[in-house]
Amino acid sequence: MNKKTKKKKYRSRKGKLYKLSKYKNKEIWRKASKKDVKCNEYLQKKIKTNLSEYKKGKYKSPKQAIAVSYTQTSKKYPNCELVRRD
Repeated sequence: MNKKTKKKKYRSRKGKLYKLSKYKNKEIWRKASKKDVKCNEYLQKKIKTNLSEYKKGKYKSPKQAIAVSYTQTSKKYPNCELVRRD
């Protein structure tokens, strides 16, 4: 795959995580792997905790709190496609 192509997209429906993949030149939604699900759950938990810490005054802005959450997640799950910076 080229670096110019779109990154994999993820979405959550009815409590399950799905990712966009190509099959026979068509884009279809498939269930995400267990690793991706765990990574996503950890990321959402970190965002929630860091935003509550932002309200207490630890961070300057909500964007900073979210950025810190992504960094913490990428350190715990380095191969997770949700937070990788390719």
